[in-house]
Amino acid sequence: MRDGHWKLIEWLEDGKLELFNLAADPCVQNKLGRSVRTAAWRYAEWEDGSAMLFDHTKDPPELKNLAGDPAHATVVKEMKALLNQLPK
Repeated sequence: MRDGHWKLIEWLEDGKLELFNLAADPCVQNKLGRSVRTAAWRYAEWEDGSAMLFDHTKDPPELKNLAGDPAHATVVKEMKALLNQLPK
């Protein structure tokens, strides 16, 4: 979604959408991506093909990326399906 700046879209379990300005975040500057969030998980995909998965119940500050962990492959698949429901 574009509205002057690229935004990160979060889809919360209650169905609300939240928009966040990425322009000021040095971790994601010059990268375009999309993100979806449930009560327990945040999943993001970036234009370069990389992905991130964070467990908010155990890692609220999002320090450990679980996207490449085979133990979380099912969660990645489920979150990817949620992300694909959002408009591009």
